[in-house]
Amino acid sequence: MCRTNKGRMIAGRAGERALEASHPVKNGTVPGVQPIEKKENTMSLKIILASASPRRQELLRQVGLAPEVLPSRADESGVSGTPEEIVKELSLRKASETAKRLEPERLTDEIRRKADNAPEAEILPDTERPAGDAPAAGSLRKSFRESPAPGGLKRSEKSGAGLGQDETVLLAADTVVAVENRILGKPRSAEEAVCMIELFQGRSHHVYTGVTLIFLSSGERVTFSEVTEVTVYSMTRDQIKRYVDTGEPMDKAGAYGIQGRFAAYVKEIHGDYNNVVGLPVARVCQELRIRGLL
Repeated sequence: MCRTNKGRMIAGRAGERALEASHPVKNGTVPGVQPIEKKENTMSLKIILASASPRRQELLRQVGLAPEVLPSRADESGVSGTPEEIVKELSLRKASETAKRLEPERLTDEIRRKADNAPEAEILPDTERPAGDAPAAGSLRKSFRESPAPGGLKRSEKSGAGLGQDETVLLAADTVVAVENRILGKPRSAEEAVCMIELFQGRSHHVYTGVTLIFLSSGERVTFSEVTEVTVYSMTRDQIKRYVDTGEPMDKAGAYGIQGRFAAYVKEIHGDYNNVVGLPVARVCQELRIRGLL
C-alpha cells in the first residue's frame, strides 16, 4: 500500500514537471498569452439628501454613502390617501422641489422639466413579504416608476450611468406612523406626544417610509414605500410622560425613536428596522445596485 502510494506520488510529480515544461510560466504569465486587464470602477456617485434628518444622514453614512445635505422646502399640506400613498406623495414633492433648486450645472433643462411636470407613470407591485398579522407587505407597498423606456432597456441602461460614469442621485423621504387608519406625524406639543403613544402602547402599529430617487444624469425617477410592523409593550401613563419629558419624541413621527430610549418598550418588529428609524437604506442600496451604481 505504501509503495503504491509512493509510486503514485512520484508519478504525480513527474506529471507536474512535464506540464510545467510544456506550459512554462514566468512572472505569473504564460508566453504568448495576453494577461486579462483588470478594469476598475472609476464611477463617482454623489448622493444629495433632501432632508435635514440626522438619522437619515447617519444611515447613509453607515453604508458608505456620505450625502450632501440640501433640505427640502416643499409644502407638505393637503395630502390625503392611504399611509403609503401619503408618504410616496410627500417624498415626491420633496424631491421635485429640491431638484428645482439645484445648481444649473448639475441639472439640465430637461430634468428640470421632468421635476415640474412628471411624465405619465405606472404602479408596479413589489414582492410580497409577510409581516406578522398585518397585511402582506406586497399588498401595502407599491413602486411608482416611470413607464419603461422603448426598446426594452435594462434599468442600468435606462439610468444612463454605470461603470466609468459619474452619477448624482437626489434622495427624499417621508415617514409616518399609522395606528389602524389614523396617521401620526410629528407631535406639535408634549401633550400630543403623550396622546400619540397612548394610542399604540400595548399593541401593534405600522411605520411607513416613502422614498423618491431622481437620477440626475437621465432624469429617471423612482418612488417606493416600505412598511414595518412594530409591537409595543404596555406602558403606564406615568411611563409615557417620563419618556416624553426626555424631549426625544418631539422631532419624530409617531412621537418615539426606536433607536433611542423608546427601545426599552419595543416588544418586536416585522420588517426593516431602519425603515422605522427613517430610511429603508437597504432598499435604497438595492435600487442603486440594480442600476450598476454600487
